[in-house]
Amino acid sequence: MRMDNVVKEYEIAFLLKAEESISEVVSALKQHEGEIGAEGTLRKVVLAYPIRKMNEAFFGYCHFRLLPERVSSLDHMLQVNPAVLRFLIITPPFAKASSILSRPRQESYVRQTPSPAPAEPLPLSNEDLEKKIGEILQ
Repeated sequence: MRMDNVVKEYEIAFLLKAEESISEVVSALKQHEGEIGAEGTLRKVVLAYPIRKMNEAFFGYCHFRLLPERVSSLDHMLQVNPAVLRFLIITPPFAKASSILSRPRQESYVRQTPSPAPAEPLPLSNEDLEKKIGEILQ
């Protein structure tokens, strides 16, 4: 069974040279007919190492819906855009988590080791207890 025209949810995280470059990412998504959902606020970050001779960048992310066959062309468009330093497109964990969590847990994967039964101390009489104490003190 082929599943054509099934829109999937994605998340894109990106580093931009300038704050104004966010419009280029949004227009690239709209050009590929992506539906933008939640957007994170754009914030300035100090990079751990220089990227294209930049020590600071603007980090942002957004969730969007897109046809899977259009992801590769969106990827290419963002790679050749000089305003985009880095980006990563993923399928968000929350899209997969519901199917993973809904499955019943299979006990065959859980390794069970028998725990040893605690040894019960034998009751000692007062005389035996005094002998033991005497042996320890010597």
